[in-house]
Amino acid sequence: MRRSIVVLAAFALALLGAQAPEAPAKPGPDASSLRAAELAFAKSVHDNDRASFAAAIAEDAVFVDGGKGVRGKAAIVEAWAGFFGPNAESIAWHPELAEVQDGGALGITRGPWTWTGKDKDGKPKTASGIFNSVWRREKDGGWKVIFDMGCPPCPCAAKQ
Repeated sequence: MRRSIVVLAAFALALLGAQAPEAPAKPGPDASSLRAAELAFAKSVHDNDRASFAAAIAEDAVFVDGGKGVRGKAAIVEAWAGFFGPNAESIAWHPELAEVQDGGALGITRGPWTWTGKDKDGKPKTASGIFNSVWRREKDGGWKVIFDMGCPPCPCAAKQ
């Protein structure tokens, strides 16, 4: 009988110590409007629509290019002037990831970009990489880019 009590006690302790299975992660807020904003932002450059490009950027935005921050909407639009007008360079991108934080006020997009232009000698050149953009939901429900950074592909990503 004593052995039965010990076995039952051990069994009870094992049950009490066992962890309940983790609940499945609840999905975050719907990111479809954020994904659409990123696609429209990319389309503005493709369509040579400088006004729509500028409209997607927050006044207090920071874009990091070449390890250097460009601050403010006006400075960013000026820094991207080479992508608009006749004989413009080409840059294309699309989000592979779009996530919105639980409060719904901020979101992040990430994906590949490809640039086509000319090197300093005027020869055609292409480069590619990954972008990360942080977006803020505005009072009207729309999204504005507040941070953007592009970089070459991560070497570890190529090994996956």
